[in-house]
Amino acid sequence: YKVWNAWAFAHFNITQIDTANWPAEKSKARVLLADRKPHVLNAVDGYLRSIELARQTAVQDVLRLLTLWFRFAEDPDVQRKLKAGFERLDRSTWVVVIPQILARLGTDNAVLCEMIKELLQSIAETYPQAVVFPLTVATKSAKANLSYRTTDLLQKMEENERTRVLIHESRLVSEELLRISVLWHETWSEVLEEASRELVTNKNPEA
Repeated sequence: YKVWNAWAFAHFNITQIDTANWPAEKSKARVLLADRKPHVLNAVDGYLRSIELARQTAVQDVLRLLTLWFRFAEDPDVQRKLKAGFERLDRSTWVVVIPQILARLGTDNAVLCEMIKELLQSIAETYPQAVVFPLTVATKSAKANLSYRTTDLLQKMEENERTRVLIHESRLVSEELLRISVLWHETWSEVLEEASRELVTNKNPEA
């Protein structure tokens, strides 16, 4: 474990040099990636192996692997190495970082989005309780992409009898939590403010 971890960390540090100034233009970003690609692949491989060999979930290693995944997911070689590694790793590895993975489901990167959906579905087969409730909550997100994709993912998961009841119960819980989180006096205050705005600003007493 220690050897692979040290190997991965050395290459990871090289991939992170000057990332704050990473160009927004894809063409320039590809040039930089081509220059650092061997280090990216070595870091990914190293972390996959160190995570696999760790006696317990190495959270820091998993988070660094996520950093590499989220930044370099569009590269075909990185994709292949990650997908092969995901198949080897125990699904329990991802349970502690589901919020971080789920947050990226709203990305505009179609390749990354598809990989995330595949991984979440895979985790849900073994640990549905760890995936379903966060997904249910995310369907209420103000971000259209995140809300749409989590809803779509839950609908696909409902095809599995094992998760169907759990999804239904999670929806009930999330809706009830949202309902009780809004106090009556807050609701009345919002209604009165809206009525005042209609009367004073819009000159609409009927509203």
